[in-house]
Amino acid sequence: FIVDAREPEDYALGRIPGAINMPFGTADPARLESVDTGGRPIIIYCGEEECEVSLNLAWLFLEAGHSRVTYFRGGYQGWVETGYPVEGG
Repeated sequence: FIVDAREPEDYALGRIPGAINMPFGTADPARLESVDTGGRPIIIYCGEEECEVSLNLAWLFLEAGHSRVTYFRGGYQGWVETGYPVEGG
């Protein structure tokens, strides 16, 4: 279950395939608690390696009761630089 923590404008320009957009600023406890991952782990990313938004959103998911949460440290930029596929944009 992949979550893009960037703003909608950035998400629209390109994203990791299958990622949903959930900007950090829109994440409230009730919304995070209601996310149904279908038993999959939650992987969160933002724009680049130095971005802490994905890490902060991961903490919010943990506080909302999800236990299988991690973040992709390289962010979208790292994904693109390795040549992995993207969608949108």
